[in-house]
Amino acid sequence: MKCPPLYVQAGGTRAIVVDQAQADLDEARRAYNRAYTRGYSLSERGQVEKAQSILDRANQDLNAAELRYLKAREA
Repeated sequence: MKCPPLYVQAGGTRAIVVDQAQADLDEARRAYNRAYTRGYSLSERGQVEKAQSILDRANQDLNAAELRYLKAREA
């Protein structure tokens, strides 16, 4: 799912709006990256089932965060 940031144009400068919706999505992406790193590490050590569980949960959490972001942008 693609969640582009909201931009504003001011005096020839384009900037990303960092509001609560963007901050929450950014945090969800950081959490996803941490979980992905952990899952990959476990996978490398042979703990494949636990790794897959972590990765599945991380994907679900990120998808939910992206949906919340999109809904916040519709309002």
